[in-house]
Amino acid sequence: MSGPYALSGVQAEVIIQNEAYATPGYLPYVVFGYQSVYGNFYEEVSDIFIPPYDTSLLPLFDGTVSMGDINAAVPAIPNSILVPSQLEDFITNPNNLLRTTLALNDVYDWTPQAPLRIMYCNGDDQVAYLNSVKAYDKFVENGVEDVEYYDFGPFNHNGCVQFCLLAAYSLFEEMKDLREDLALSASIVSAGPPDFDDGSISLEMTGGDMPYTYAWSNNSDSSPMINNLQAGTFSVTVYDIKNCYIDTSFDVGNTLSIASISADELSIYPNPADGHVNIHLPSAGDIAIYNSEGKLIFKAHATNSKTQFVNTSLFSSGIYQVFFIDPKGKSLSKQLIISK
Repeated sequence: MSGPYALSGVQAEVIIQNEAYATPGYLPYVVFGYQSVYGNFYEEVSDIFIPPYDTSLLPLFDGTVSMGDINAAVPAIPNSILVPSQLEDFITNPNNLLRTTLALNDVYDWTPQAPLRIMYCNGDDQVAYLNSVKAYDKFVENGVEDVEYYDFGPFNHNGCVQFCLLAAYSLFEEMKDLREDLALSASIVSAGPPDFDDGSISLEMTGGDMPYTYAWSNNSDSSPMINNLQAGTFSVTVYDIKNCYIDTSFDVGNTLSIASISADELSIYPNPADGHVNIHLPSAGDIAIYNSEGKLIFKAHATNSKTQFVNTSLFSSGIYQVFFIDPKGKSLSKQLIISK
């Protein structure tokens, strides 16, 4: 939202101009604040402010006085409280201490890494809207692509708040990181006898915004499929273009470990499960998982007799029933326990 991003330039005009300002208390606020941080702005307040403001203003900044009351104690034209020589030096000397300190606190020359929206009103009577324009132009110059600005019109500072808040809420609703929007399923091929490296994991992503980026624990290329795997555990984090992500791990088994499974058997492991479960299928077919209330919470079609990976991180703890139906209509079922 609109803010004093360009203090040494755009916002400094408030000090230079001989014009009334909606919140004149900001000037002593900045001077006293910088003195408390840097300690070199004055030896006596009278070095900066003329009487009676050299004695009347500082006590107001003890944390108990509202900004409204402070504004009422300062003339509408802020620079009228400055010692004339201080004002003249601020206007003419680029190395003026206040001006250079304002520059140290400019916050527009950086490069946002996330999508950014700048919102303001061109009638803002406290924070000049050109602060936002200055920041936007610099972001574009720095190579930021996903940045936009919204001008809500000739409203003053307080009048602009409602538009900015509503727009910001809408933006966050649109862009918030809902990990449940991202989902993946996996097809796992077990490795052969010990030391064979013919296993594989193939992912299928849904949700989020493509393209996806895959970061595998074995440093494989960013690909939804990794091959030449020995038996073991492999982790992956998948990011979409907005940096929403989902992470999980997979167990690539060894063919010897399932040698005792008959052709018509359905195998589920680990069971009890927590974040994921592997369902070894005897053939192609359909898988369905129901909770204890009989509600369908997962369904998938397998095209071959490989291991189906199911992400159960969003499942509640409890007892589930896994059903498998092969192409001939034969049905198998097993109980699955989710324990967290």
